[in-house]
Amino acid sequence: MANKFKIRHDIYNSLVSKVKEVVAKVNTNQKYLTSFFEGDVSRRCQQALLSLIMSDFIRQYSKDGEVQVLKSDTYSLINGKFNYRFLEKIKIVMIFSMGNILVLKGLLYSIFFGKKIIHNNVILHGYGRESLYEGGNSEAAIEFLSKGPFDFINESNLYIGTNRAINNEKFRYKHSKYPLLDLLKSTRFSLYDAISLVSHTIKNYFYFLWLSFNNPIFFLLYSDFLWLPAIYALNRKSALKYYIFDNSDFSKQILPVVSLKKRNFTTHMIFYACNTKGFKYKNVDEVAEHPHYQFMKFDKAWVWNEESKRWLQENSPFVKDIAVVGDVLFYVDNNKTVNLEGSFKILVFDVTPASEEWCKSFAGGGAVGFDFYSSEHMCKFIEGVETSVSDLSSDVKVFIKPKRLPSEKWHDKKYVELLKSSQRIQILDPDINIYELLRGVDLVLAVPFTSALYIADKLEIPSIYYDPTGTLEFNKKRTKYIEFAQSQQTLKQKVEVYHSEKMSHPQ
Repeated sequence: MANKFKIRHDIYNSLVSKVKEVVAKVNTNQKYLTSFFEGDVSRRCQQALLSLIMSDFIRQYSKDGEVQVLKSDTYSLINGKFNYRFLEKIKIVMIFSMGNILVLKGLLYSIFFGKKIIHNNVILHGYGRESLYEGGNSEAAIEFLSKGPFDFINESNLYIGTNRAINNEKFRYKHSKYPLLDLLKSTRFSLYDAISLVSHTIKNYFYFLWLSFNNPIFFLLYSDFLWLPAIYALNRKSALKYYIFDNSDFSKQILPVVSLKKRNFTTHMIFYACNTKGFKYKNVDEVAEHPHYQFMKFDKAWVWNEESKRWLQENSPFVKDIAVVGDVLFYVDNNKTVNLEGSFKILVFDVTPASEEWCKSFAGGGAVGFDFYSSEHMCKFIEGVETSVSDLSSDVKVFIKPKRLPSEKWHDKKYVELLKSSQRIQILDPDINIYELLRGVDLVLAVPFTSALYIADKLEIPSIYYDPTGTLEFNKKRTKYIEFAQSQQTLKQKVEVYHSEKMSHPQ
């Protein structure tokens, strides 16, 4: 196991070197590009190329120990030169063309139906329902974002990027697949501004085609070019105040959003977890940090703790402003407690392993080939939890809060069956408020290094990270209420000690 992660560290370094080598051969300082962007095109090309080739690169490097030539059904990378297959180029051109038609239709709509310019619009990019809304309750998310350091939506119009459309006049927010397009449609443009935007869109369209067919790496930036005219026009009207990402968007921040010259809006990334730091393995000096963090760019990051801040400072050179704001769950702590049965209640947080089919479709079978959160390891984790309470009475209750309800369609079948067949573990609703839940238990067990234990620590609830492989070092900040167990025996001993203490001092 440890040796595999030593290999992963080497792969990541080789991958980043390859990406930089390829992009270094590309002229990213052309006049049209530098007239709009602040010398950031090279970084964005590296980021986009990394996303495309990562899985194939890992798979081939793991097999051959090097990568000289990389080929797939859609692209090739030979002698440091990137190229798309012809059919893939045509596919991108069609997508780009349809996108430009949507932008022009949106502009036409804005001329006749757009409202007067509103200067405090906010876009939340890519927030799905399960990430944003506790229990499907949109008011909880709105309340959270309007309090404390996230004063992003007070007196603002909020556009949320998601897969379904929801409008709510009370909270002035709108869900849409293309929030930028909806903002464009809602903004009134004069005839002169409209003509200028149409002209820019047409010029931008043909420039993208010319540039990409001359150097195919720019096909990777079709979404950057697609949204450039619209964002440029909205920026001139000061129609956008904040553009907000969450850390699930760590692999893509398009140029018009983060690098447009004379931006009148700021970009933010909210980290909804504090477990981005790579694992430290026994007998391995190197830590394999995910390479995408090297290429992230935005104006300000919002993180949980000082440890996360230091890690980001060390691994993300394009991120300069970092604020420590505590835990971020997109709903507030209501100081309530869930009543659970049992004389001693244990709460478990897992990482549900994905199905083999999903892994192949998501990452070409390459990026997750030796992931710590494999079916084998997570089954061992559950078995360890069950063993830890095997000698305790049936009145000791064990509950597990999954991030999502286990599904054989998306998750590993063996793991799902093991969890559902357990005689000791009860599966809870994944949408339940974590704060309420934690206050109702006596002990928390979790797979390394889920963020929930840092909330438990804040609430002064004893917690144990359990490493079922016995290969990890605890390279996180030590706290009063968090312990680390690397064997079933150690875990069992710790659980029994906490149980004994509770029974000796019942409240």
